[in-house]
Amino acid sequence: MLQCTAVGAVPCPDGSVGHPSCELEEEHDGEHAECCWVNNYLDNALWFRWEGESGRFVTLPWCDAMRGDDDACTLFADHPGAHVWQFSDPTLDAIRADLLNRYPDLTGTRSHETD
Repeated sequence: MLQCTAVGAVPCPDGSVGHPSCELEEEHDGEHAECCWVNNYLDNALWFRWEGESGRFVTLPWCDAMRGDDDACTLFADHPGAHVWQFSDPTLDAIRADLLNRYPDLTGTRSHETD
């Protein structure tokens, strides 16, 4: 399973445009979501949720799902779709592959030559 690749365009008060990217599983139901700020004191986070051209900021508690003793889901409670360890982020996977190819000393092997 893969992570959703949706990217939004959000006008900011200063006239710039922000580009949130969805952190949920691909083909999820409902709004897209990106974590914007973590509140360690209240055990929640500020998320930007959007669908189409409209969006909103919401404070949501963390998902309480755990894998083992120390691997928590980094999405919000009652999120649609799978937990983060059940899908991969294709963008991050591509970055990791490129870095490992460029810096073979990280693993001691090189998958293929760069141009």
